[in-house]
Amino acid sequence: MTSSRVPALPGGLLEQIDELWRRQREHWPMLRAGADDLATVRVRECRLADRCVRIQCNPRRIRSASAKVDPASLAARPCFLCPKNLPEQQQAVAFRESWWVLCNPAPIFEPHFVIASRRHEPQRIDAGLDAILDLARAAAGRLTVFYNGPGAGASAPDHLHLQAIPAGVLPLDAQMARWSAESETCATDELTWIKREPTSVGMVSMPSLRAAVFVADDAAEIRNVVSMALADLRRVLPAGSEPPINLFAVLNHEALCVLLVPRRAHRAESFGDGEEQFLVSPGAIDIGGVLITPREIDYHRLSPLDIAAIYEDVLITTEQQDAWRNRLERRFSGA
Repeated sequence: MTSSRVPALPGGLLEQIDELWRRQREHWPMLRAGADDLATVRVRECRLADRCVRIQCNPRRIRSASAKVDPASLAARPCFLCPKNLPEQQQAVAFRESWWVLCNPAPIFEPHFVIASRRHEPQRIDAGLDAILDLARAAAGRLTVFYNGPGAGASAPDHLHLQAIPAGVLPLDAQMARWSAESETCATDELTWIKREPTSVGMVSMPSLRAAVFVADDAAEIRNVVSMALADLRRVLPAGSEPPINLFAVLNHEALCVLLVPRRAHRAESFGDGEEQFLVSPGAIDIGGVLITPREIDYHRLSPLDIAAIYEDVLITTEQQDAWRNRLERRFSGA
């Protein structure tokens, strides 16, 4: 990254990325157009059996939703996260020694950041987890940091990257805040606690969300426990180097809260651009309760049953979740 792309900005990390967004929005037409369009995107709510989700009609997301992520297609296109291929006016803020914070020119929320590795390396949670936790801590509850794994919504699975959006814009944010506060209390219908201090581990069992939640004050401790949970998940979902996952991290009540969502499919059976199909390619934001529809026709005709079917297709089965839960319970028994 040339020095002209990394402006000297005042303040700490949060102040720097806020200023980066402000400057890029003002001087980079591509980002300005994408951000301005957010004022006109349509959003409607849809009540499922277990939670309320929002549907956002965002035509600028058509490229991401329809991206081909097979090895041949990835090899045939320039990597859009490598510095040499970035738009000429795109700038960055340095994060740690190996990451760049970039403004997403096709934002879903404002601001919407992409945190890209400085090296062209595959999308792997083991290589990104420390940065996710560090950024969530540094954001002090202002940003939700998330990760789309290969086969789980990543449109650039060949280049390690994270994303960050304002905390509170996803319906899931309110649930994570509640689970953080309840980490010392008894189980609920949607959440069963498996382990307590120093890291609380719970299993979320909802028709539209099957996941594990982790709450701890210490980043190193939560990283170790999440890594152990990933190791157990690899036994349940053997899939090469890592099982398909979405992961969220945010600071709630001075504690880090991480949600790990295993996936069994990148896209639902209904995915496609035909008249009877839905061009919905679920990533972490969709799993978090905001479904992105680039096509207006899908925005209008998605029903609660359609949305429930999409979640059912891409999330792990209840049997797979039970197998994962059993492994976690054996690992943490007596902890």
